[in-house]
This record gives sequence, C-alpha cells and structure tokens, in this order.
Amino acid sequence: MQAQTPGNPGARLSCIRRIFSPAIGCLILRGAAPRAALLFLAIGLPWAGTARASDDHFWLHVDGKHIMTSAHAEPPNAVFVPVGVAHCKDVLTYGPDDDVAAWCKARGCNVIRLSAYCNYFNGDTDSRIDIEHHIETFIDPFVQACKKNRVYVIIDNHDYLGDPGREIGGGEAQTPAYWGEEEYERFKRAWEAIAARYKDEPWVMGYELCNEPICSVATLRAQLVECIQRIRAIDRRHIIFLPSNDWTHGRAMWESWASYYDEHGSPDALAPPQIVHTFHEYPGDNDADDVAPHIDRFQGKYRVPVMLTEFGFPGRDQKAERQFLISYLVATGKRKIGWCLWPWHVSHAPALSFSHEDLWAPAARMYGSQIPREGSE
Repeated sequence: MQAQTPGNPGARLSCIRRIFSPAIGCLILRGAAPRAALLFLAIGLPWAGTARASDDHFWLHVDGKHIMTSAHAEPPNAVFVPVGVAHCKDVLTYGPDDDVAAWCKARGCNVIRLSAYCNYFNGDTDSRIDIEHHIETFIDPFVQACKKNRVYVIIDNHDYLGDPGREIGGGEAQTPAYWGEEEYERFKRAWEAIAARYKDEPWVMGYELCNEPICSVATLRAQLVECIQRIRAIDRRHIIFLPSNDWTHGRAMWESWASYYDEHGSPDALAPPQIVHTFHEYPGDNDADDVAPHIDRFQGKYRVPVMLTEFGFPGRDQKAERQFLISYLVATGKRKIGWCLWPWHVSHAPALSFSHEDLWAPAARMYGSQIPREGSE
C-alpha cells in the first residue's frame, strides 16, 4: 500500500475527505434531495479506497537480511529486532494469558513465541488436536492478550517433523513415529485454518511452521514448501518462520536449504519473499562461536533474515550457562538477529521463571526494537 505523503494524491484526497465527509451527513439529516446526497456519496466512494487501516503501522515485513517496520510506522521501514521468550503454554509455563503477556512485556520483550500444535498436543498421540477448537480456546486467547499488552506473538507449531514411520530418539521421548500422509495433511490443513483466522492480524508476527524437524531433507522440503504455498493462497502478508533439518540447528541451515535456493529460488513465491530462517541452540552442542560462521555464510549468500527462535539452558552448570547466554546475546546483537529464550522449567504466572533474568532482560531492553508508532500521513 502506498504511503500517503503530503505530495501524493492519496494525501490530498484524504484531506478533502476530512473536509467534505461531514457534509454528506448534513445533507441527509436535513432532508436534502436524494440526488444531492447520492452525488456526494458517489464522489466519496473512490476516497474510501485511499483510506488505510488504523493498524497498518504495526505490520512487519522482510526486506533483505532483516525484519522491517511498515512504511506507515514511525520510524518507517526501519530494522526491527524481535526479542523475547517462549510460552510453552500449559506444559512448562502456566497462568492466565494476560498475566503471561504482561510479565513478558515488563521485562522488555517485544515478542512471545507461543507453542501451539497441529496434530497432537505436545506429541501425545492420545490428544489429537481439533484445530478450530485449538485456535478458539488455546491460541486466540493468548493472541488477544498479547495484542492488549502490545507485544507480538509468533505462532509456533511445536512439533518434530519426521519421516513416515521412523522413530528418532533425541535423548528424550521425542520419537515422532506417528508421521504419515494423514499427519502431513492435518499439519497443512491446520496452518490453512490458522492463516485464515489471522491473515489480517498484525500482532501475529508470523507462523513458525515446525519447531524442530528430524527428517530427511527431501521430506523437509516437500512438506514445508507445500505448506507455504497453501498458506499463501490465504495469507500473502505474514512472515513465515522456516526451520531446518537436524533439530533446527544453525549448522543444518545450509544443507537444508542452500541447494533449494540455488535451483528454485526462495521457498516463498512472494516478491519479495517473506521468510525468516530459524535456528535453535543449547549448551554443550553448538556455542555461538561455532554457529556464527554457519549463519554468516547462509545470510551472506542468500540475503535472508534469520532468528534464534529457541535457546536456553537446563540449569546444570550456572557459570557455563551464563557464558553461553552472553555469547549468544552478543553474537545476535551485533548482527541485529532476534531471539526467544526457552523456559526449560515449570513456572506459573504472574511469577514466571526464566533462568538468568539479570542478563537476558537488560539485553532485551538494549537490543530489542520498540513497538512501532503510527507515522504521519
């Protein structure tokens, strides 16, 4: 949508509309001839097309290597760095939605990553998801709480995309042997339902298609590219957060998507594409100094944004964890890369518990962008 600056026709029509719109009502109220009233209404119809929604300045979009603010925001088309925490709702973090959103906002978060589900609740095959009910009772109450508290939300399908019938252990009971054609289809239909519900909601920053795929690269591409296409048939505006294979490690980004870009271009057919590639890291696996070259290589060649949508620490070695946290806060900060901290431990709002708050909360205020303000027409 074109920005309405004083030098363009949209701004002039907007000014005229403000002057003459009250006259329409006066003609009707005073019983003016129908032809006169209809003439004013007919002239006014084109003006309606120049009006923009009052929430346009909250929309975010991708441009090059960064997430950006809207042309209608103040400042316009500026780099936006999302920083916050994950809300593993009713699994690790509990409490009223408004209390959770308010707690996060008070600590400098401008985004919260909500763990939602497309097939089974938290991987429990005895708890199959009815997506419409899930949206209505689980997702939307939190989206509305975030909107009220002026903090964005990323809807995360917190699942582990797998190959049909294949069990893959991750040190825990994360073995998605249930994946088959039915689950793949339910996964994509769920995203269609979510897109249909939120296609006009700017406080939803975007859709994280899958938490941590642990499947073949062929399965990853086939399922996620089709999912993007089906979302885009409904919603052509929201950012899509795209994972990589091998538990969404940064080291797997190149193997998962580089040759796809070389052969086909972006997985998103929009121009420009609205894709952010995600990565997840934990202590004892990949430290920031090890991951940074992988991220720099991928961004350097393909000029796409990335976001650390999950990182954290299990609470075993406080000193090592603080060093790990600081290294990632510095590495992402210098590159203007966003992040979301994972909770790890059970806690209840309004007293949520995320380890090392004395480090990450000041960093959120330092590196995170302010929620966009409305710019002048």
